[in-house]
Amino acid sequence: MNKVIIVSFGILGGAFFVRAEVAPLTRPQTGVRVVKELATDWETNDWLVKPTARKSELQVAVDEKAQTARLQLGNGLVTRSFFVGDNLAMYSFRNGKEEFVRALNSEAKVKINGQWYDVGGLTGQPVRNYLLDGWLNRETLRATPNAFVFTGFTTGQPVAEILWKPRYGAPAMPWPPKGLHVAMNYRAPAALPGLQVTVHYEIYDGIPVVGKWVSFENTGDKPFEVEEMICEELSVVDQQADQVYVESEYNFFQCTPVRWFVDPAFGTDSGPTFTERMSDYRLRFWAKNELDAEPYTDARKTPEWGGEYRGRSQMQVKYPFGPAKTLAAGEKWRAFKVWEVLQDSTDAQRKGLARCQLYRHVMPWVLENPVYMHVRNSDSKSIRFAVDQCAAVGFDMVVITCESGFNMRSTDPNYIQRVKEDFDYAHSKGIKIGAYIWMVCTVGKPGNKCEGGGGWNAICGGSDDGVKDKQQLLDFMEKTGFDMVETDGPYHGFPCHSTKHPGHKGFADSFRVNWEAQCKFYNECVKRGLYIITPDWYYTAGANKTPMGYKETNYGLPRQHQVIINRQNICDGTLWRTPSMGYMFLPLVNYWMGGKDATVEPLSEHLDIYDAQLAQYFGMGVQASYRGPRLFDSDKTKAVVISWVNFYRKYEPILTSDIIHVRRPDGRDLDCMLHVNPTGKIKGLAFIWNPTSQPVSRDFELPLYYTGLTDAARIRQQEGPAKTYRLDREFNVRLPVNIPANGYTWLVIE
Repeated sequence: MNKVIIVSFGILGGAFFVRAEVAPLTRPQTGVRVVKELATDWETNDWLVKPTARKSELQVAVDEKAQTARLQLGNGLVTRSFFVGDNLAMYSFRNGKEEFVRALNSEAKVKINGQWYDVGGLTGQPVRNYLLDGWLNRETLRATPNAFVFTGFTTGQPVAEILWKPRYGAPAMPWPPKGLHVAMNYRAPAALPGLQVTVHYEIYDGIPVVGKWVSFENTGDKPFEVEEMICEELSVVDQQADQVYVESEYNFFQCTPVRWFVDPAFGTDSGPTFTERMSDYRLRFWAKNELDAEPYTDARKTPEWGGEYRGRSQMQVKYPFGPAKTLAAGEKWRAFKVWEVLQDSTDAQRKGLARCQLYRHVMPWVLENPVYMHVRNSDSKSIRFAVDQCAAVGFDMVVITCESGFNMRSTDPNYIQRVKEDFDYAHSKGIKIGAYIWMVCTVGKPGNKCEGGGGWNAICGGSDDGVKDKQQLLDFMEKTGFDMVETDGPYHGFPCHSTKHPGHKGFADSFRVNWEAQCKFYNECVKRGLYIITPDWYYTAGANKTPMGYKETNYGLPRQHQVIINRQNICDGTLWRTPSMGYMFLPLVNYWMGGKDATVEPLSEHLDIYDAQLAQYFGMGVQASYRGPRLFDSDKTKAVVISWVNFYRKYEPILTSDIIHVRRPDGRDLDCMLHVNPTGKIKGLAFIWNPTSQPVSRDFELPLYYTGLTDAARIRQQEGPAKTYRLDREFNVRLPVNIPANGYTWLVIE
């Protein structure tokens, strides 16, 4: 890839600035197409039903006379377009239906050594309520003084930072994902000699998603302090806020980076009054200071607020604190990545399906879905007994559970050898094995915890013992032959005010340093081939599974109540996640102060409840932590478990496909969830439950639009003969179902 340098110099308002020029932008590069005018060949089919064959590209159109250019990154489903004049600015971000840019912003903002700088960006837009194409010229739009100035771009294929091959039933998704990577280079202002900034974009074939991140390189001989940073800024209209979904690496408890703000320059707003809007649930996701801070409640101090409702139309993606990163001479560093989905609908189901496609393409390891149990005790006899039980019924994995007495922090060579022998035994039976670890507990010296960390006594990842602890865990897992690890309490987002820890300077950088340390630990686990279960949103770091509706008090309820609640959690949790991304829980023995009425043991005495739970977990492709000493206690119980494992293996491709939520469980009527896969041999599999005390025989309507079927469907109930049903104009079918009281059935759709 050849770097393109395109700069000239000028004076703006008495300030010296660097100005972009456009001539070299037409040099041949991967995925670049030079055109006279930008044009988009929009996909006309529904991409969620019929995958598009269009490829990602960067169009370049140069106006040599005006010395301007336009760049358009697109794939037929989404485009992100830039104007190059005195500097570069994004002027359009759209899907096939809507434009999502009403005003120009810089491509990033960084506060370095106490001073804020724009990365790219153009000023001079007459109003920020809308943007006219006629304003995109050098006369109207000028570079911000002292901004980082666009100097050119390089292109290539997306690069995989995590090595991955499909396993545990995951489909063979292309990895790295197919698409185009564009790196836009910026030259620093005179006050920051030697600092290079690059804004990266990735667009992926087949999904309306654009990834973005910013990287830095200090080629000078003096350090720079990146104190604060805005990675992305988008000006939309208020109604579109719910259609912009941003996924982020830096997304965990207390540190979600996406914020929506009032844009004071957005001068017209016909929304409801402020008091009407106070009950809007979306306020939870808006910047808190917009509602509570005094300037926004006192019209005298903020006239543009005036105590009235104003649309939250300005999105920022930023480090909530910091990053407070010191770039030493010669050092390279990148900020966190984000992925933006421009939703083409406000329908919750359709929006959820779009998010699932993001995860499938960009984090395909979340599609791995092993079947596992949580063994209650960690002595050799218990471990080997659980291994034998898993092997007998077709499970994949044993996890030594919490409160089992297992000690991953042991350095006793005899203990390590004993564990290795137990794990070798599991491997000899074809069973993968690993254990649970409580990570937030303080280990080592008292001064190594997160000072001011919210009372959790969490060890700081920037402390001496924080680094040593993670390495010791990795060493233990490597010596004993771990195949997986379940980390409870990784870094949640707690601050550390210590100024004595060697890995960070104080409060401002403690969030970033701890997050980076946790990500590094997961990256090392991935390198060792470990399957990762974690309670926090570390999918982008290599984690495979997080909880789905996990609430410990639920597992203290009477066992019969847990069935519907667990199904509700599946329904809610898979609205925007693939079935494989979340895990459920089943306390075979006492777990949360529920006593014998809350557990399934003895299994053979509560086989109806056990069967119901197995049916909804395996039937929806959602794996659960079966926590106890065994999976079966009789031949009859064993046969039930085997039947559901065999069912899952037979239908695994469709059971791990995305879910249409036909009717949420409420205990009052039939409820239903429907797996769909328009590209599969089996197009759908519906599970219907009857939670009532009476049998139900009636016609039931299934929405088959997302199966890709248009005229007719062959449907069979369970393993019975298939019958052909005609779809109506809304792509629905009606068919008779007969379901016993407190029972279920499933329908296979081809």
